[in-house]
Amino acid sequence: VIAQTQQTLLTPPQLVSVLADLALTQVIIDQDILDNPALAQSVFQEQAVLIFNAHAIDQALFQQSYFHYLTDPKQFKALHEQLISQLEKLLK
Repeated sequence: VIAQTQQTLLTPPQLVSVLADLALTQVIIDQDILDNPALAQSVFQEQAVLIFNAHAIDQALFQQSYFHYLTDPKQFKALHEQLISQLEKLLK
């Protein structure tokens, strides 16, 4: 379980884990629903809620954390490097 009731930000590893799940989900949906972008976006939004639930967070906490790290370019770059590494491990 990632989040606690009073948690205000996800840690970098927690955010990377959520981002990896979202990225993989987006790729799968985009491959399966090539001819209907609106449907693909709708399905992705539904799956995102399930991903947030699996990580015991909500969309607000995810967005707050994402935008917090976005304001620090060095930290945001490090997050993306960790995300790439995580995705490479998952796709092996």
